[in-house]
Amino acid sequence: MKRTMRMTKLFLTGVMSALAIISCNESPKPDDKLPVEVLAIPLKDGWGYEIYVDNKIFIKQNFIPAVSGYHTFKNKDQAILTGKIVLKKMQLGKPPLITLDDLKQLGVTINFGN
Repeated sequence: MKRTMRMTKLFLTGVMSALAIISCNESPKPDDKLPVEVLAIPLKDGWGYEIYVDNKIFIKQNFIPAVSGYHTFKNKDQAILTGKIVLKKMQLGKPPLITLDDLKQLGVTINFGN
C-alpha cells in the first residue's frame, strides 16, 4: 500500500513538473501590452499580410488561408481585414486560423488570375 502511494505521488510530481516546463516553453501570445500591427504586403500577383508582435514578425501570410491552392488577396483591404481577424483570434487565446466562413463574412474574393 505504501509503495502504491509513493508511486502515485512520484507520478503526480512528474506530471506537475512536465506541465510547468510546457507552460514555460509556450510561444508568446500577443496581448494588449505588447505593440501589435497588421501590415499588407504587396506581392507579384496580389497582396498578403504580416502580423508583428513587439516589432517582430509573428505571422507572414503570402496567400489566402483556408483556400485550396495558391491565391493571393485581390487588394490591400482584404489582406488587412483578414490579418486583423487573425490577430483578434490570437488576442482571445484562440488558434490563428481562418475559415472559409471567416473569408465569406469579410467579403474576401479569390484572385484566380494566378
